[in-house]
Amino acid sequence: MCSKWLSSSASDHVQRIEIVFPIVGHSFIAPDHVFSHVEKDVRKLECILRPEDYLEIIGTYSTIVRMGSDCEVLNFKSGMSSVIKDVGSWHFQFKYCKRFLIQRSKEIGNVVIQGEVHYTNNLGVLKKITRKNKKASDLNPEVITQNIVRIKPAKLVDVKKLLTTHFGNEWENEEGFYFYRSVLSHTSSLEEEEDASQEVTCELQVEERCL
Repeated sequence: MCSKWLSSSASDHVQRIEIVFPIVGHSFIAPDHVFSHVEKDVRKLECILRPEDYLEIIGTYSTIVRMGSDCEVLNFKSGMSSVIKDVGSWHFQFKYCKRFLIQRSKEIGNVVIQGEVHYTNNLGVLKKITRKNKKASDLNPEVITQNIVRIKPAKLVDVKKLLTTHFGNEWENEEGFYFYRSVLSHTSSLEEEEDASQEVTCELQVEERCL
């Protein structure tokens, strides 16, 4: 994300980004502190059924921005694979680094990256991590659309069992369980659409063979 921003959107006077981890693998940015407060309040509650209950707690400590409606969510994970090399083939060992330096490359639209295991000494070298004939500016992640994540059937079965165990067989008729009803019905409709699509595909293949 930083490489994309620096190569495509940052002002010309911004030539370099330095990311520091006081503890390897852990950041001490503001959201982490907020999360600790939220977690304490959540643990005090015996049962949370509605998403609004979580939002109320989170809103006590921060401003709520709804992903997908208030801001777009980009799928950098899938978008990176065709542009950025696998971490294992980078010129430094990612997991041991405490600092990362990202700098504009002489090649317009690209960046070079350096990983350091020390906080003050720069012993590494700046190199590209992009694939052949690719630039960081080529990163164009797709927008993640709401309500398209398909929950595994086994997980849905577990959820139904838990709800039935704790709230009885008539839990679906209770007003407070609208979220679970929505998730279960939406997932079922997606599965039905997928099954129908597969049936149509099979029919077309059979017709082609007959011809």
